[in-house]
Amino acid sequence: MAKLRKAGPGLIDARGAVRRHIAASVEILQGRNPLAAESVHRMRKELKRARAGLRLLRDAVGKTAYAHENARLRDAARPLAPLRDADVLAATFGRRIDAKGIRAQRAALRDALRKSLVQEIQASIAETGERVSRWRLPLDPWPVLRSGLERIYRKGREALALAQARGSDRSLHEVRKQVKYLGAALEILHFKKFNKRTDGIAEALGDDHDLAMLRRRLGHADRELIAWANRRRRKLQKRALKDARRLYRSKPRTFVESLE
Repeated sequence: MAKLRKAGPGLIDARGAVRRHIAASVEILQGRNPLAAESVHRMRKELKRARAGLRLLRDAVGKTAYAHENARLRDAARPLAPLRDADVLAATFGRRIDAKGIRAQRAALRDALRKSLVQEIQASIAETGERVSRWRLPLDPWPVLRSGLERIYRKGREALALAQARGSDRSLHEVRKQVKYLGAALEILHFKKFNKRTDGIAEALGDDHDLAMLRRRLGHADRELIAWANRRRRKLQKRALKDARRLYRSKPRTFVESLE
């Protein structure tokens, strides 16, 4: 990666990026209101970026170490997903559906997390940060970063192909996840020119995911709202998949070579 070589290794310290994002997550958990909607959103975002950094380091530390730390961060974020979903439903659709029921669900989720999981999540994240800080990395980072970036891009292409074949909520959500990992990895490597594209795809598929949640919650109760949600989803998916095809049109090696 010739362009990155000129910038110097200090600008591509993926391990440093992992540790910074983990530290930011811990700081949020130690804040006055770690389970507020904005706090949950920020922490999930920081953990996602930390996991993108881990993906770039995978070949340097080995599959076992990578898998262990990635699973720790994944499991730390997992209890927050239902809380995020309840927040979105309440904020976006609360006036049109059972807002009282959503608020009760959100309160119950927060109570469960507050009582039993916040300290556990914080400890788990902090331990991962400490272990990552002790990883021994090769002097030449370029082969590792190249391989890691190719793998991230390849997984995104595979997710896109599956989504286009199946069109299921799960497959579309997987595209969103992989696009976020790619965007975060490219940002760590200081290729910010892709931010607008990856963010746009992720945002459209995020809105589609929220509408899918709404659709499941409604069942057959509100035909007019269901019809609107279905129309909106078709537009979001069409736009997101079109942009994703542009992003993933190259083979992984070709894409990475275009950055060199």
